[in-house]
Amino acid sequence: MMVEEGGRSVVVLAANEEDAERVSGWLRSALPELKVRLQLAAFMTSFEFGEAFLVAWSNALSSMPDRKAIESAAVAAWAENRLLLVALDDTPLPLGLADLPVVPVGASGHDLASGLDTLLASPSPDPVTDGFVAPGPLPTSVGTRKASRRSGGWASLLLVLGLLLGIAGLAVFFALPSGPGLSAPPPWVSGLLVGLALGLGITLGVVGTLMMRPFATPPHRLTAPPVTLPAPALGAKRSAFVSYAHQDRTLVDPIVAGLVKTSVEPWMDKRIQAGTQWAGAIVDALQRAEIVLVFCSVHAYASNHVKREVYLADRYGKPLIPVLLDTSEPPADFAYFFATQQHIAVHDVTDPVATVVAALA
Repeated sequence: MMVEEGGRSVVVLAANEEDAERVSGWLRSALPELKVRLQLAAFMTSFEFGEAFLVAWSNALSSMPDRKAIESAAVAAWAENRLLLVALDDTPLPLGLADLPVVPVGASGHDLASGLDTLLASPSPDPVTDGFVAPGPLPTSVGTRKASRRSGGWASLLLVLGLLLGIAGLAVFFALPSGPGLSAPPPWVSGLLVGLALGLGITLGVVGTLMMRPFATPPHRLTAPPVTLPAPALGAKRSAFVSYAHQDRTLVDPIVAGLVKTSVEPWMDKRIQAGTQWAGAIVDALQRAEIVLVFCSVHAYASNHVKREVYLADRYGKPLIPVLLDTSEPPADFAYFFATQQHIAVHDVTDPVATVVAALA
């Protein structure tokens, strides 16, 4: 449902129609000129560049099967300075979103509208920065889920029809009269009927099976990360974004200092100058980076900003290189992104700096 007046718009992502209508009602009462697009999480599609993205967080939304896609979309909107989080109940926000501003439970519609008004008045980031394309619509795996479900339904129907026609063909073959005194049709007629039924049944069955294959396991990954590192130009340094938890600073700093002396040009958040918009600086550095070093530890796995950086690096197609600072096992969200990546373990070596430098040489 859309309100057509005005030029500003917002996508309201909610778990169900009741929550979506509840939030949109608040918005329309305070900002009647606003275009509101309701988006149910089960059928999430892309949001256009420049639209505000309002996530109505609730227990129902946190329980959705596609929560990873929801979180990824929210992080992408945060990177574009277009995210507004609204808490409909006291369900905790997930890691990666938990430290971001949120309109709390019980807030009035005017409080919500005020936060949205500020968001819409903020400048939009440039969609292209130094040749890197900023995050735009959601990936196909998320944006076409509704169409995928519809196509999967037609595939199932074709498969069932094919099976029924095949059974009907066999039934006709065995039911044809063949005893004395019975008027059986000419052999060519019965053969034609059976052949048509079986042929059509097999065809529909094969088509239905082929159509169902892409939807049997819907993809959730935003992009498939490259498995090989890009080679720097002759004499040039390979730019590397450094993602780490601040509690690990004493372990990370010596390694980064060692990389500066090599062909790797590391970037850390300590380069963000006072007054710089945090999300914009992180996004710009990630887009410029050729590789992303993720310093993994029990602290990193509990860090909101590390999780956001991993999501965005994957979205931008950057190679992720886990550097293991301890022996802690990565939680599911991190393990998902590191599954195909070769790691660098420095927790059990005498010279961590030399180990990382040698691995990246």
